[in-house]
Amino acid sequence: AHVLYGKFLRRIGQPDRAYETFKRADELRPNVPVVLQQLSALEAESGEAAKAFGHVRTALEAEPDNAVFLLQCAYIMVLGKNEIVGKGESLSPAEFDALLTACYRKIAEQNPDDRAAKVRYAQSFYDLFAPDWQKALSIWRELEESASLNLERQTARANIARVLVELGRDPEAEQILQTVDAPSLARAKTLLLREIERAADSRKNRKTSKNNL
Repeated sequence: AHVLYGKFLRRIGQPDRAYETFKRADELRPNVPVVLQQLSALEAESGEAAKAFGHVRTALEAEPDNAVFLLQCAYIMVLGKNEIVGKGESLSPAEFDALLTACYRKIAEQNPDDRAAKVRYAQSFYDLFAPDWQKALSIWRELEESASLNLERQTARANIARVLVELGRDPEAEQILQTVDAPSLARAKTLLLREIERAADSRKNRKTSKNNL
């Protein structure tokens, strides 16, 4: 009864009363996953990322394949990254990377025909502390190959170029960017080309300094 009433209060725009209702439900019967998930959602909405993460993480431990919990956990982790990592009961950078990757990977695996889910998985590497850029590259290449629309294909290529820059493979990145001409990707393309130019200048300066020693 508390869960249904709490959800009703959320729907009619009374988050404070809803939160108290879910808190009462948790006191009466602790650690029910759906109650924890609702508490987490309300805490995230009020900017309490660390507390929100704690609740949704516990819910996810009880139901590790729950798609709602997986997506909510990933969203809160990205939103509250600076609050979750390195404080109290929170995560180390390596633990953060492992959990966030697992969330998005599972969502993509559960929805093999959902391109958006795979795109979110590929994008998640940009939020990691120590990304596996080779893995990210392989996912973006799969997305390029499976694209049915030109914009999808060009978006994948722009991301392939970005990952190649991270890998220090600037000439390949620049070559791929020559095939990206969609107006909606113009800014991203310009920024990447500038990054490639800066990287080239940096390498040139390091080489010049070394030769002068």
